[in-house]
Amino acid sequence: MRNWLVDWKQKVNSFNPNVKLFMLANVLIQTGMGVFIVMYNLYIKELGMPETINGKVISMTALATAIMLIPAGFLSDKFGRKWLIVGGAVFGGMTLFYRSLVIAETPMVYAAFLTGLFMAFVQVSVVTPKS
Repeated sequence: MRNWLVDWKQKVNSFNPNVKLFMLANVLIQTGMGVFIVMYNLYIKELGMPETINGKVISMTALATAIMLIPAGFLSDKFGRKWLIVGGAVFGGMTLFYRSLVIAETPMVYAAFLTGLFMAFVQVSVVTPKS
């Protein structure tokens, strides 16, 4: 076990600094989103809203991401992955912050749609190899 850990640490230390920053950013984004999604479902429940609101929020986020994935891929080729990751994370974070303040159904659903749009930029830029 220890030998594997030492090998892994040496390999990571050999990476380009930009790759290390990218890996750190991805870990932070994914951890933050995981925590937010769980807590947000509990937040909606605590507001006394029916479970269908959770379904609407989740489905609108997924729908927006699905709609935006292909255009986001083209935009990442045109403007560069770095800027789309940064922009998507910043604007996605802003929509998540807004969602944490809203207590009405309609703004929750609209904000969830916007979150899906912006997070599509991050997702596409992370998985798309540079051509």
